[in-house]
Amino acid sequence: MFLATFCMQKKTCADTYSIWDIEKIRSAPLDVEVVEEQKAGRVVVRTLYFTSDANETRTYRVFGYYAFPKDAGKKLPAILFVHGGGGTADRNTVIQKASQGYACFSLDWTGKAPGRDKYTDWAKQSLNLHDIKKSPEKNFIYDAAVAVMRSVTFLCSQDEVDASRIGLEGWSWGSYLILLVNGIDPRIRTCVAGYGCGGFKFEDSNCSRGVNSQSLARRQMWYDFYDPLAYAGRSFGSVLMINPTNDAFFWLNTAVMNFNAVNTRKTQIFAANLDHEMDPRTASCVGKWFDRELRGIDLEFPQTPAVKLEAKNKKLILRVAEGSDLRQPQTEGVEAYCTYGDPGRWSGRYWYFVAMKKEKDSWAGELPVLDIYDTISYICTLSALNGTRSSFGTGDVVPSGKGIKKPTAQYKPFSEDFEEGAKDWLVGNYLFADERLAVMEDDKQGKFLEIQVLNAQGKPKQYAVRTHKFDGYLLGKFGYTGLSFKVNHSTITGKFQVLLYENESRKNQRIKAVTITKKEGVEWEEVKVPFSDFKGLKLGQVDALWITGASGSSLSPSFDDFAVYK
Repeated sequence: MFLATFCMQKKTCADTYSIWDIEKIRSAPLDVEVVEEQKAGRVVVRTLYFTSDANETRTYRVFGYYAFPKDAGKKLPAILFVHGGGGTADRNTVIQKASQGYACFSLDWTGKAPGRDKYTDWAKQSLNLHDIKKSPEKNFIYDAAVAVMRSVTFLCSQDEVDASRIGLEGWSWGSYLILLVNGIDPRIRTCVAGYGCGGFKFEDSNCSRGVNSQSLARRQMWYDFYDPLAYAGRSFGSVLMINPTNDAFFWLNTAVMNFNAVNTRKTQIFAANLDHEMDPRTASCVGKWFDRELRGIDLEFPQTPAVKLEAKNKKLILRVAEGSDLRQPQTEGVEAYCTYGDPGRWSGRYWYFVAMKKEKDSWAGELPVLDIYDTISYICTLSALNGTRSSFGTGDVVPSGKGIKKPTAQYKPFSEDFEEGAKDWLVGNYLFADERLAVMEDDKQGKFLEIQVLNAQGKPKQYAVRTHKFDGYLLGKFGYTGLSFKVNHSTITGKFQVLLYENESRKNQRIKAVTITKKEGVEWEEVKVPFSDFKGLKLGQVDALWITGASGSSLSPSFDDFAVYK
């Protein structure tokens, strides 16, 4: 009864911040133990442990790697790298940052795991991030956040570090943690937060479900004490947030909420049609942000301009007005994307590219209207010649409300066709720019097993594919019931797989398969496959889908004339 009463009361700032003993986090002895010191070129690398939280019942020893450039001759800015869920301290990252002129520490907050002989010892603490106990200070997320702040204490204590220039970099759950810490610890100068954020109360993502399935009292405790959104309004360091539009773990709408609530200097970059990944151009902005915020290098990121939607010549026009920042010579251009349907659909939805053309004092592009009553959501990204980027959105518009009286475009089912096995494209977390998609089968039984990734050297074993991408929401909306294509049986080895799969997540991606058996003496055959053959597939309820054809040969079978039918 006490817990329910306590958690349902409206929290004041004093209540929320009272669980964090900043003075103890700053001043308690670290008892650093360096177990190994090595040199990697001009970089010194140390493997070490220190004490995080100690009291009469528990003592936690944090494991991590620390690196800095040898003989720097001056105090260095420092970066704390915080890995995502299931990760560990990253030796390669600290060496890379040190080679760029930073001191860098990377801690392990996952703890003991198979195959690891070095890790943070959490004693008997439950390592479940969603395990909410009665007392706020007894939850693992509390211990993880304290470990991050104690890592800041460690950096500040190093002779070669300028304690006034501490930056945090985190990805996924690591991003969540640094946004939380940035609202608690005044020593933070800046943050680069990739993917992870707060706002669990407002989403049903893969990460929020564990919290939102708890009792009302326990999840309210989480929202009050552990959600970065509760702390965003009193952030200490500047913030760069990087958010894929299709992230299944941390939804785009809550990422925008977090960003809007941050009260310090901030920039947000969207990565269109990606799920828990980012494109190379956005990745290059991370180093530029730290160089500006921690080194004072003059690298301005584009400012958010004025945006206007207008009906012109019976078309819906998105106009980005050029302010003082856009007039600068370094401006490269504006990218825009739009998507259709319920604005609450985030994971997996397909974002269509909108061509933006330069006019006198603005950039303008037409938003294709497929249904005057269907909501169009849009985002924009400004790019500068210095390599920096900034995004803004998400905006929503119902065309009929802008005076559009009839559709201005027809739906084309296939958004993209990837002849080269999806080269330079990312599929639901699986592919980077130098990787390709592969479908793996049991060679003896010809049974479909899984989708695999091939690296630049073509390993593991390659199976050729051809991939088409389409918008599952619009297929359902416009009444399509199946897909058709032509296949050349003479090119099939064994069996030919037709797959439908969603951009959902690594663990939960739903894959549907239909097998076509090779026919001897037959060359080209038209094949029709009703969507009903893919059990569990409900068009209109799923978002972006990919159709892939793959055979058990190293050569792609002839797989052509792709279409859908009603």
